[in-house]
Amino acid sequence: MPVTCVVTRLDQRNSELFAQPAEPLLRHSGPVTDRSPSAATSTRLADQVHGYVQPDGSWYINNCGFVDAGDHTVLIDTCSTERRTRALLTAVEATTGSPVTTLVNTHHHGDHTNGNYLVDGAAVIGHRKTRELMAAEGIQTFEGIFVGSDWGELRSRPPEIVFDDRLTLYAGDHTVLIDTCSTERRTRALLTAVEATT
Repeated sequence: MPVTCVVTRLDQRNSELFAQPAEPLLRHSGPVTDRSPSAATSTRLADQVHGYVQPDGSWYINNCGFVDAGDHTVLIDTCSTERRTRALLTAVEATTGSPVTTLVNTHHHGDHTNGNYLVDGAAVIGHRKTRELMAAEGIQTFEGIFVGSDWGELRSRPPEIVFDDRLTLYAGDHTVLIDTCSTERRTRALLTAVEATT
């Protein structure tokens, strides 16, 4: 079963998996979405293809994907903070039992790349433009916007392997197709679609 554009599919499923009432306004009591790293879950999307869903999927709280290739794992994106990325890596290891050897960045935004350096021993793959923008901009935390965030220790690690149009990875029984799907004009970032098929 093909799982097309894993990151997009996770964003669509996020609202189903974590459907909760809207957050209350100040001075109003009621349920509030738990946005802590401990609220994230791994979700099976297809055989050996999983999503890592972080509620509520809003700004700088992204979702990731991973493919269990048996003796190794292909990870799609990291997280915005050290703590969130460490939680992601723990969940991936608990689910697959194998090390991440390949990391694919879908685009350069920090909520998808700030934790790259924590994936020791993995080759980092991304579009050429993703590498260029990460090298030029460094770590993104938007301190004036995300006030009081615990970023932890962050170090920039742009992709070491780049592509221009598309790339095919083989991960166990899966073929992982990495394809350019659109360009954001305002940020000049290329977005990448990832499809895992058997």
